[in-house]
Amino acid sequence: MPWALFLLRFLKAGMFRKCYTIKVWLLEVSMSKPINVYVIRHGKTIFNNYDRMQGWSDTPLLEESEVLARQLGKNLKTINFDALYSSDSGRVYQTRDCILEGYGNVLPMQADRRFREFFFGHFEGVPVVELWNKIAKHRGYENFEHLQKEVNMIDRLDWIHQFDNCGAESAADFEKRIVEGLDDALEDARKQGYENVMLVCHGAVCAQLFKLYAEGVWLNRSPENLSVSKLVCHDDSRVFEFVNNTQILNQL
Repeated sequence: MPWALFLLRFLKAGMFRKCYTIKVWLLEVSMSKPINVYVIRHGKTIFNNYDRMQGWSDTPLLEESEVLARQLGKNLKTINFDALYSSDSGRVYQTRDCILEGYGNVLPMQADRRFREFFFGHFEGVPVVELWNKIAKHRGYENFEHLQKEVNMIDRLDWIHQFDNCGAESAADFEKRIVEGLDDALEDARKQGYENVMLVCHGAVCAQLFKLYAEGVWLNRSPENLSVSKLVCHDDSRVFEFVNNTQILNQL
């Protein structure tokens, strides 16, 4: 065989092996397991019970909510959780601890202030209907009930920020901190090799995540207390498999 032909075939074989190696590597990357984030809204609190605005203000869980959170933990035993992430609010801590008590296993935990509820400024603690009736009329709607039918809850948040110099955060800042918090939580989960994690947080945080990653979901109010939503996170995509599920809590 002429040396030139031998060399050409050798180089082609080498290139084939190189290309094959690259293809295998790409296949392995594409087949990496997703991280399943089970997003859970905290249990019902005193302010929830009396329909008052509750963002960074904080009230404890009702006793029956603590019982229900423990039951939710028991019902989640079929899932092998690796860790739990949460906001740093007291009502979330209570919920988290009760869930883990029912779950029966100790999990690594991280609290992050970026998963806090929307900050309502000087409207913290104000009756929900009172505030939204004012904003509804200011925006040309008859009342809060009319507003709820027309505008979803996340799109309404910035109206609070713009109303009456109340000191509430902007919707853009709210979204930014949540996404950054989730990015960092997922980066940590990947480094640790986690597959299933909980994220215990708040109603508007859940709704903001739905808006970003759940196509076609429209909410005119917060998700249910202790509802579970499953966010499937691949390296290049995030999508909810289900949202606002209360059947997990109610199953016996």
